[in-house]
Amino acid sequence: MTNRSYYFGLIATLMLCLTFSFAACGGEDPDDTVDEDPTLTDAEFELGTEIYFDLCAGCHGTLRGGATGPALTPDISAEIGVANLSHIIAHGTPGGMPGYADALSEEELEILSKFLLLEPADPPFNSMADIAESAWAVPPSELATEPNHDHNIEDLLVVTLRDTGQNAIVDQSTQEVVKIVETGYATHVTKFSQSGRFALIQGRDGLTSKLDLYTFEIVGEATIGMDARDVAVSTYPGYEDEFIMAGAYWPPQAVILDFDTMMPLKIINLQGIDTDGNYQPEARAAAIYATSQNPAFVVAAKETGMIWLIDYTDMRNLSVDIIETDMYLHDGFFDQTGRYFMIAANERNKMQVVDTLEGTWVAEIETGGVPHPGPGAVWHTDDYGYVAATPHLGEGKVTIWGTDPDYPEHLWQIVGEVEYASSGGLFIRTHENTPYVWFDSPLSTEPGEGHQIYVMDKQTFEVVETLQTASEPGALALHPEPNRDGTEMWISVWDTKGVHSTDNALVVYDSNTLEEIGRMSNDEWPELITPTGKFQAYLRAGK
Repeated sequence: MTNRSYYFGLIATLMLCLTFSFAACGGEDPDDTVDEDPTLTDAEFELGTEIYFDLCAGCHGTLRGGATGPALTPDISAEIGVANLSHIIAHGTPGGMPGYADALSEEELEILSKFLLLEPADPPFNSMADIAESAWAVPPSELATEPNHDHNIEDLLVVTLRDTGQNAIVDQSTQEVVKIVETGYATHVTKFSQSGRFALIQGRDGLTSKLDLYTFEIVGEATIGMDARDVAVSTYPGYEDEFIMAGAYWPPQAVILDFDTMMPLKIINLQGIDTDGNYQPEARAAAIYATSQNPAFVVAAKETGMIWLIDYTDMRNLSVDIIETDMYLHDGFFDQTGRYFMIAANERNKMQVVDTLEGTWVAEIETGGVPHPGPGAVWHTDDYGYVAATPHLGEGKVTIWGTDPDYPEHLWQIVGEVEYASSGGLFIRTHENTPYVWFDSPLSTEPGEGHQIYVMDKQTFEVVETLQTASEPGALALHPEPNRDGTEMWISVWDTKGVHSTDNALVVYDSNTLEEIGRMSNDEWPELITPTGKFQAYLRAGK
């Protein structure tokens, strides 16, 4: 098939996939197509399964029961019909679903549409033995004792190259690519060990890779599922860099790995009853973090709306606190103390707050249409003390709320709302050494939007600058990430029209003057193909 991986990554997994609109998309009357023959050969069914997993499962679920996108079970798909399904898949919807006309041939569109009228095959579960068979690691005694290069690890940026199954290691102090590493299919996130020496990289293929920043080599791997989104490393004193928690979208489980050997120690099944009282066979592991408040991992079960606090001190007598929040949990971040975890229940249009010390639910904040904070932003203000913020996929708005107990009248209350031109916001970021907060809108459905970065004053909550980061109409700007001391803000740019466009770039701004001070583009660095998420080693160590 033609360049599937080009489209499925960030767009397919994070896009707001709302209810289909046939008339708006120019589709046919569904009643005209309900009798079409959905028969597929074994080879076509296998291809349909692969395409669906790559492009659709992130929003519609592995079992097609719906998640952030509507259900696509055979009874529903049959009412839509093959012709309409093909049209919608090719051209998208006004509600935000992307079109794949450039990614799929007409034959593939028809195969996928017919596939949606058939019962899906039962996806397998990864057992302890399956994970153990995939695991390997360089023994600690054989690891390098010091860096074999001259780069300062604290200045390194690990950059996801969305379409190549690779990550780039970039030295921010010199603005150069120092190494390209193979990390598996469509990596989604990078977390760092407490020491800062190792980067744990998690991908859509369920592969967890351990990257040694002393040598820029992969020194361990384990495949924990078919599809995965997040990983974390233990940080509590006495347990630093001892365990890894890796979570899967499918199977719906969280896996504790030994940090040194990458061998599985425990599998936790996340299936269960959701906050509405219904059983969820697909309860995907969304955000995963290690809490500094106790020796535990924080795991968000997306479909059930439950936060699992999993104590890792005793694998045989595993202690788990399950905290009920709200459904469709996605991404989250900690407050300024590291005690309170704030996470988006994005299809319920809320942020949820849990106390990771007490293991209790604290508050919910109605933020607006589909909050998506990414790594989040927390900063200090003169009027409200510490605050936090999220952009939204569903509307052009940043919502700001208080997180400071010294200002009890504002604690977990909205203190500001900032409207801007477009929806489709994914990431917001700041640093104590910049007076600004930076956020994006790469999934905007507004014509001509998606290539800007918005800059907001920390104190006034006013957008003071709209940076035209990308030059081409089809190029999108996303994922602000500061350098170590916060004097710079780095932006990813990728061009949806082609992986070799010179508009694929990392763009560097002075975080105080807002002037562009660097641009690492494809013409100078051809290996920078569709850079997306960027993760700063010093700032994210142990988080």
